[in-house]
Amino acid sequence: MQRARTPEARARKRDLLLQSAREIFVEQGYLNTTVDAITTRAGCSPGTFYIYFDSRATIFKEIMSQGIDILMDLFEEALNWSEEDARSKITGLARAYIDFYQQNNQYFQIMAILSLQSADLRKRDSQISQEIDAKNMRILKQIEAIVQAGQKRGEFKKDLNARTLTISLWGYLDGLLLLETRGNLHTAGMDLNVLVQDSLDTLFNGLMTK
Repeated sequence: MQRARTPEARARKRDLLLQSAREIFVEQGYLNTTVDAITTRAGCSPGTFYIYFDSRATIFKEIMSQGIDILMDLFEEALNWSEEDARSKITGLARAYIDFYQQNNQYFQIMAILSLQSADLRKRDSQISQEIDAKNMRILKQIEAIVQAGQKRGEFKKDLNARTLTISLWGYLDGLLLLETRGNLHTAGMDLNVLVQDSLDTLFNGLMTK
């Protein structure tokens, strides 16, 4: 295939490689995916791949970064529609995360499941890894700030650690989504959306001052 010449053509080629890689990672897993498989699906040569990405791990992390960007946009939209109280904001963010899981499931699998398959993906020394960490911390601090604001306004108990609550909430939602992915909720006869709302209600019963 002819090499992309213009900036627009190069951007399209890069996007095609990212899309092809995302599909194959989800279908075959990280360890079973090769650069040859990615470029074959994208309709280009392995040499073209290395114009845009220096390794399989790099393109995987680029896809992770894309997924986080989508999630951050959904969070921003949820906050724009939420009421001012902290409970409404946290509920909106949780619903946005469920929407992300349901509407962008390939990204969720790459971010939450496939990223655990190789030690290469857990190295933090590359620029893209540091960008991912920075985005994740931005999300964490955003939620933590909502919890802290709720504590200042007297909505939530002030003796609870906001960072601990934030990480616990994030981990709890991830856990429910992993159970849904494995089919455990279906086996138990439970609906994800209902379970998330019931779980949030239980959480807030422990957090609220009244």
